Amino acid sequence: MSIPAAFNVACDAASRMLQEVQASGLSISSEAIFLIVLATILGEFVLSELASFLNYRALDTPMPKEFDGIYKPDAYAESQRYTKAKTIFGLLNKSFDLALLLVFWLVFDGFELVDGVVRSAVPGDSAESPSLDIWRGLLYMAIFGVGEGVLGLPWSIYFTFVLEEKFGFNKTTAKTFVVDLLKGLMLGVVLGAPLMAAVLAFFIYTGDRAWWLCWCFIAAFQIVVMFVAPVLIFPLFNEFTPLPEGELKEAIARYATSVGFTYGGIFEIDGAPLPGGTSEPSDQQQLGFASTRQPPVRPAPSLPGAAGSKRSSHSNAFFTGFGSTKRIALFDTLLKQMSTTEILGVLAHEASHTLSSMTHASHTSSRCTPTLHTPTPQA
Repeated sequence: MSIPAAFNVACDAASRMLQEVQASGLSISSEAIFLIVLATILGEFVLSELASFLNYRALDTPMPKEFDGIYKPDAYAESQRYTKAKTIFGLLNKSFDLALLLVFWLVFDGFELVDGVVRSAVPGDSAESPSLDIWRGLLYMAIFGVGEGVLGLPWSIYFTFVLEEKFGFNKTTAKTFVVDLLKGLMLGVVLGAPLMAAVLAFFIYTGDRAWWLCWCFIAAFQIVVMFVAPVLIFPLFNEFTPLPEGELKEAIARYATSVGFTYGGIFEIDGAPLPGGTSEPSDQQQLGFASTRQPPVRPAPSLPGAAGSKRSSHSNAFFTGFGSTKRIALFDTLLKQMSTTEILGVLAHEASHTLSSMTHASHTSSRCTPTLHTPTPQA
C-alpha cells in the first residue's frame, strides 16, 4: 500500500470511528482523530518495511542442494541481487513518500492550504448549490493526483531506465514511457473523474445512506470494468494476439478443463505492463529454471532479454476479465523462453490464486480491475 493510500485508509477509518462515537452519544476530540490517522500511517509503514526487511535477510540463504539441476546457481544468485535492489529501491521510495507527506501535512498544513485554493477557485455557497462541492472535490483530488504523479515520475524513470536496465530487463523507450503516461492520464480523466463525481454526489445528496450506496455503485462499476477492460482498456497498452492452434494451446485447454477453469480465449501479449500494474518475472524465470528444451531458457536476469516485448523482457502469464471476456494471457517472452510443460507450471501457479480460496479470488479480482490513477510504467 502506498503512503497516500494509507493516508486515505486512515482518514476513512477515523471518519467511521467518529460517526460511531457520535451515534453512541459520546464525543471524541480532534486531537484523538489526528493521533488515530497518524498512528495508522506510521503503523502501516513500519509493518510493511519490517516484512520487506525480513524478506531481504532471507535472500542471503544459499540455494538448497535439493534444487541442483533444477535451478541455475548463477541465475539464482543474480535473482537474489535483483530482488535486493528492488527492495532497497522500494524502501527509499516509501520513506521519501512518508517524509514528504508528514512535512506537507504537519509542517505546512498542506491539506488546509489546498482546500483554501480549491474554494477560491470554485467560489459560491454550497448550501444553495450543492453541486459546487462535487467540482471542488474533483479539483481537490486532481491537484493531489497531479502532484503525486509529478513527484513519483523521477522514481519511475530511475526504476525503468536505471535499475531494470542494470539487470538487462528494460526495453522501454523514452517515447513508449511518455505515451504510457499520457494514456494513463486519459484513463484517469475518462474513468476516474466520473467515478469520483458519483461518489461525492452520493455523500452530498443521500445522507446516511451514502456509504452503502457508494459500496454498491463501486462494486457494480468494478464488475463492469472487469467485463470491458480486456477488450477496451488493456489493448490500449498491450497487443493481444490469439494464440495459434498447436501443442501449447491444446495443452492449456486440457489443463483448464482438468481444474474446472473456464475462459473466453488464450492470447499472446507483448509483455507490456497493464494499467497500474507491473510485468513481474515469473518464479521460474526469476530462479533461472533449468530447462531441457533447446535452445536453453535464458537464465534470468543476468542475460539480455528475449526479443518481442516492447517494454520489458520479464515473462509471466495472467488471467483477466470476467465471464465471456475472461482471458488467459501469455507474455511473448514466456513463449520464447519456456517449454510447454514449464508454461503450464506458470499457469498452474496463476490458477491457484483464482481457484484455491475466496482470499485468492479476491486478490485476483483486484488485479483484474485497473486502477484509475496514472500507471507507473514499470517492467
